[in-house]
Amino acid sequence: MQGNPFAWHLAKESRLLFADDNHDFLKESGTPNAYQNGKVDCQKFRRLLAQATMSIERDSPSPVFELSMAFLATRNFATCYGIVYMNVFDFSRTSPLRLGEKALGVSGDAFRIMERS
Repeated sequence: MQGNPFAWHLAKESRLLFADDNHDFLKESGTPNAYQNGKVDCQKFRRLLAQATMSIERDSPSPVFELSMAFLATRNFATCYGIVYMNVFDFSRTSPLRLGEKALGVSGDAFRIMERS
């Protein structure tokens, strides 16, 4: 079975808040399978970013929606790229800015606009 970023997110960052029997089924389910679809997923998110950018450049009637798609694409791209190519598990909203020399090259202000959309 193919591993995926969401399974890794749960495995790395989930915390049991409450269970009647104190049974933490996520922790007991073990480590997710290796995430091997990263290249395909990165290409998918790159295409989503290109589509959102093109829509904005063509005066989209929904620029806020397009900015939200750009944010989603960059964040998910950074998460997938980090796991596959850097062995970094960063699921934060700011993951595109936290890839070292591979970080998204936009100003903090521009990124916050995308993030708020």
